[in-house]
Amino acid sequence: MAEVEECICIHPKKRRARWLLLAGACVVAGLALLWWRHINTVPRYAMPRPALPQPNAFDYYLSAGDALDSLRGYPLVQSPSTSPEYLALVVEANKPALATFRAGLRYSFLTPPPDPQALAYRFPYLESFERLGYLLWAESRASLAIDDVEGALESALLLIRLGIDISRGGLLTHVQVGRAIEQRGLAQLAVVGKELDAQQCRKVLHRLRELEARRPPLTEAIHRERDLLREFLWRLSCRQPDAIYALDTFLRRRWSSGPRLLYLINLRGAHDQLVQRADEAARLSALPAGQRAPLTPATSPLLERLDLVDRLHFALEGETILRARSRLLQTALALRAYRLEQGRSPDSLEDLVPRYLPSVPLDPYGEGGPMRYEPRPEPHAYSLGPDGTDDGGRTLPWRSLTRANYPPEGDLKVILGEYDMWRSGSPRMPRSAFRDPPRPPHPAHPR
Repeated sequence: MAEVEECICIHPKKRRARWLLLAGACVVAGLALLWWRHINTVPRYAMPRPALPQPNAFDYYLSAGDALDSLRGYPLVQSPSTSPEYLALVVEANKPALATFRAGLRYSFLTPPPDPQALAYRFPYLESFERLGYLLWAESRASLAIDDVEGALESALLLIRLGIDISRGGLLTHVQVGRAIEQRGLAQLAVVGKELDAQQCRKVLHRLRELEARRPPLTEAIHRERDLLREFLWRLSCRQPDAIYALDTFLRRRWSSGPRLLYLINLRGAHDQLVQRADEAARLSALPAGQRAPLTPATSPLLERLDLVDRLHFALEGETILRARSRLLQTALALRAYRLEQGRSPDSLEDLVPRYLPSVPLDPYGEGGPMRYEPRPEPHAYSLGPDGTDDGGRTLPWRSLTRANYPPEGDLKVILGEYDMWRSGSPRMPRSAFRDPPRPPHPAHPR
């Protein structure tokens, strides 16, 4: 029996080696756990959620957008070929919605702060705001068709205000939709501008300056986007169910083929890159386009999947285009007022100061320089455009402002009375939407 126990006994050196291997494995596992906790520990953060005004114009806008009637199935279509009669019928069918919208203009507007789960969805109320923008555009076109210049002018200015208000308190998505609606208003105002007299031009210039002062800076939306993502990353690092659900929903929406674990690794690095890229974009937003350096690409898989850098880049470019169009439109209206009152065109843009413009407009695409001016044959101002080169005022087709061929070659200019800018900044629409819709039956004779 003693001989058997002696055979079963393990040699002390082997036993020591096994204990060392076990201890080493525990140390390695502990270090791996510490490393995992380090790269996935995000500072606790809660996005600031300011108190909403009561009453809030947001509720009125939303009620108006939700109450829109598409006139028995015929869509609200924005196209230069849409007949004014059809637009008049659409406006007549939606008078209660317009009344609700105008009632909300008396109050302050602030978008309700979103929660981290909002990353996985498109904000549904933005579609209602887009439909409301189409209705205001239709009202302006229908009023202009019956020579109601004041009505067409007021609807175009309200369309611009709607676009400005949408971005107040919102994220980059709100800014994108708001800027698109605002550019539609500027385009419609350019059409109406051909019918204005000198006094009306001066009135519109004053209103446009008031609206520009109302527009929130882009840095606010960038910081709100940063704050929302910081809270989202912190919730992910804590493995909170709502954040995991939002991530899974977002990844399925984006047709991601990678596993969830890929996007949960190194959340601390994603947090640091988020703060750096957002602060970099906020700093660049104050510079002219010609002085901006490209945004540093994000290396975090999660930030790449969120398209953070691309959204920041195109938010900056959209803001620059909007500034250029607004300043060009103001300059075109000032030139028209000068010509109607003085009987001739100015020799330079300095002649418009200070009676029509407070100062010579600066070109957002120039390196701090003023807009270019061509007095002949038709006096007009123009911007260098996204390529930053002077092409002698050669018009840049707005439909070419896409990601595929950015930056396009050509200059930006506004000519009153032409409906050339209507597509710019608009959401992608089906080709069939640009055709004249079938005319609805007379209300007295339904199908």
